[in-house]
Amino acid sequence: MGLVLTSPTGGVSVPANRAKGGPLVGDDGDTEDLDKLSDLLANPAKRKEFFLDPATALKAEDIDPDGIPEAFLEALTELDYDELGLLSRVNRKLVDAGLIGDAILNWPV
Repeated sequence: MGLVLTSPTGGVSVPANRAKGGPLVGDDGDTEDLDKLSDLLANPAKRKEFFLDPATALKAEDIDPDGIPEAFLEALTELDYDELGLLSRVNRKLVDAGLIGDAILNWPV
């Protein structure tokens, strides 16, 4: 069963990664989709699109939901637009300080 990405306008069912534990990476250990997601959330217009319709925003940026741990993606869909912006800014500060890699919040979960 896929994750249902919810938005203010309803939900859309999409396939979802089942990875649990370890760093935020896809099943194949690749962070490409997380890197793209980080870029998406750093852009205010794209972040708004993600907030309103996560599945469509991911598809528009060629982001495979299976490349993002389900719990992390679900947590993102529960945040409002301003919270997503704050998350993106904190992520950028941590990357710039060399505390984490380039992928958004590349911390163990």
